[in-house]
Amino acid sequence: MKYKYFKTAKILTSLIIWAISCTGPDKKTSGLISLSKSEEALQLGTYFSNFETVLFDQNQLIGQIDKLVVTDSLIVLTDFDLLKSIKVFNRQGEFMASKDDFGDDPLAMGYFDDFEVFEGKIYVLDGNKRKIYVFDLGLNLLDEIAISNPASAFLINRNGIFLYQMIGNPDFPFQLSFLSHSGKEAKGLISFNPKLAESPFSGSFFVKMNEEQFVHYNPGLDSIYLFSGEKHESFKIDFGTQFIDLNQSKDLHPVERLRFYNDFEGYKQLSFGVKVGEGLILFGLSYENKPHYLLVDLENQKSTLFKTIKNNLKPLPSTIFFAANSDKHAWYYQSAEQIEKFYELNESKISLENRIELPEDIESNVLVLLDY
Repeated sequence: MKYKYFKTAKILTSLIIWAISCTGPDKKTSGLISLSKSEEALQLGTYFSNFETVLFDQNQLIGQIDKLVVTDSLIVLTDFDLLKSIKVFNRQGEFMASKDDFGDDPLAMGYFDDFEVFEGKIYVLDGNKRKIYVFDLGLNLLDEIAISNPASAFLINRNGIFLYQMIGNPDFPFQLSFLSHSGKEAKGLISFNPKLAESPFSGSFFVKMNEEQFVHYNPGLDSIYLFSGEKHESFKIDFGTQFIDLNQSKDLHPVERLRFYNDFEGYKQLSFGVKVGEGLILFGLSYENKPHYLLVDLENQKSTLFKTIKNNLKPLPSTIFFAANSDKHAWYYQSAEQIEKFYELNESKISLENRIELPEDIESNVLVLLDY
């Protein structure tokens, strides 16, 4: 399984401080999510109504996609590590704009941690330099927002900007800083009760539920957090004693710690979270060292483990790792090579009219959009 958002350097150094709380005897308010297993494949047609694919301009070198955002009119994607670029395409995949430099002097931005698209502007986070750069959709610089503390990821919604603080600063263990859209007004600080857990991952782990709510999660933990403005509610998924306990490895050498994580065969690596319906989130999950999918129902506080996904809207490979979602769509991407091999293996079963168009370059990615 290939996790494109996880940085090797951060795998060995990231320290996250979390709280896992459970209050009140009532099941509805306890925050404990029950777990069951299904032998059936999860059917995409249950949650999505339409299917669309997009091919990107073949004249544009994209590299490894680290994050991809789809709006009503544009597609914005980044390659954080290889090309250090951000590119803008229209919804037909035609190239619109690109930027791979963020200044002319030696102190100019050379690396960025995350980006967001909000109300016709592209916000790019350089957490180390404590800045958010604001661009128009042509990637022309409009503004720079100074932030008070280092951050590794962020989210923007109708309520403001939520910054995911880096752990490198001992004065700021895990927390979310809550700012106005201009960044000039501090609207709050969302902290968690201390519970040390050394996570081998860091990154942007947000699921947008609507314009005002989002869920925050971490691959090394069995709790997820629903945010509504400054308020948040925690939900612990009931894996029993089978979810990896990172405290058992926190005193190990980094190499041994990584080996401990990789060898663990229970539940771990909550990832690729995406909204699939009202109050419903689909995660990727590792179980018995094999990829699985976890459907979480926040309203009814239950979850179901699936071994596979079935794309019954269109015959395509079932190994799907969602990238993100908006209010209207969820999306993922697969390489043309992966889809081509799938067609070759199922040549007698899939008619030509049921196949999607593929780019000439089989290393290129095909974007798949699914409508709610």
